[in-house]
This record gives sequence, C-alpha cells and structure tokens, in this order.
Amino acid sequence: MVVLTHTNIELRLSCQNLKNKDLFSKSDPQIVVFEFNPVRSPLHAGTLLNSKLSGDERRTFWSSSSGPSDPNAWREIGRTEVIRDDLNPKFITKISMPFIFEEMQLLRFVVLDIDSQAFRIEDHDLLGVYEIPLSGIVSAQGLKKPLLRGGTISIVANEVSENKRNVNLQFSGRGLDKKDFFGKSDPYYVISRIIGQHSVAVFKSEVIKKTLDPNWRPICLPLNEICG
Repeated sequence: MVVLTHTNIELRLSCQNLKNKDLFSKSDPQIVVFEFNPVRSPLHAGTLLNSKLSGDERRTFWSSSSGPSDPNAWREIGRTEVIRDDLNPKFITKISMPFIFEEMQLLRFVVLDIDSQAFRIEDHDLLGVYEIPLSGIVSAQGLKKPLLRGGTISIVANEVSENKRNVNLQFSGRGLDKKDFFGKSDPYYVISRIIGQHSVAVFKSEVIKKTLDPNWRPICLPLNEICG
C-alpha cells in the first residue's frame, strides 16, 4: 500500500473588480472551489488552462471552461460565504484541503453572483472562472490572476498550524465618523493578517446598526488565525 505524503493547507480568497450582474445594486459574490477527480475522468496531457469561454453564454460553466468538461470529473471541496453588494470581496471562509506532494491537484475556482437560495451553481450568474494546479498556488506564496469574464482573483495558501491556543478579544469604538446621510453609521470591523506579501481577512464582526459608539460582542479566535 502506497502512503502519499501530504500537508494540510488553507486557501484564502478575494476578488477585485468583478462585473456587476445586478440592475439596482452590486453583485453578491461567492466562490465555489472544485478539484479535478482523475478517477472519474482522466486528465489529458497538454490541457490548456484559462482559454476563452465558449460563446454560447450559458450559465453553466462545465462545457465552457478549458479543463475537463464532464461535471462528474469535478468534486466540490468548499464554498465561501456570500458577500452582499461588493465587487471587491474579501472572503473570510477558508477552503481547507490536503496538499499531496506526489499528485497533480487541478483546482477550479468558480465565482458566482448569488441572488437566490438555490444550491446548484447553474442557477446563478457566472462572474468568472480560474483554473490552476494547487502546486502553483503553494509555490507562488500568493497570486493574483485574471478571471475569465473579467476581474481578478487573489489566492493565498498557508499551512495549517498545530498551535491549538486561542485568544479572547473584544473591541469597541467611540466617536466614529457619521457616514449615513439620514442616520448614524452601521459599523463593523475586519481583522486581517499578512501572509507573504498579501493581506488576507481572517474575521469580520457583526454589524451594529445606527451607532457611533459600538460595543461588539467578545470573540475567541485561534491564535494561528492571527499570527500563524
């Protein structure tokens, strides 16, 4: 029996300058990540990644993208949260997976505009697609690449730490700037960390409505979320 060497990693994702698919507001993006499954459909040598989408403009991306076209050849490994009304989303939800040193792990990142509760990706507007081997993400120590259909995607990989300690934090604000015309601001905060040369979001607080002196609820975060 062959034992494959691997390490567990987390992918942190963000997008920039996505196309707006909504008429009266901005798009509501989510990223769904797939891994190619060679057992279901063999990957042919010389497959070109990121060629142009086919011109039929169908919502489904299975036959449009440049990788293997059989939907059964792809296994979903994770989804980010949906971020409302944002063409430059920084997703908090991480995509966790093993990085297997001896295998070719082809990933497909599908950016969707979510406008309903439907689970199937074919029921949502497609904002962009990007494909890359996982090894290319790990070796790049963070990358920013164009999406098919416009905009860019940023992907940062980091190894999962064995540090199990937590840190308790609580934040408040006083005398914040008033940004709303008819009422007070609706503040929230985001905690980010630097991985390589990239800033990635690791936590987003709740929104507190109509206050300039917010007191956010206490949080408990794994220490490795903040400082690795």
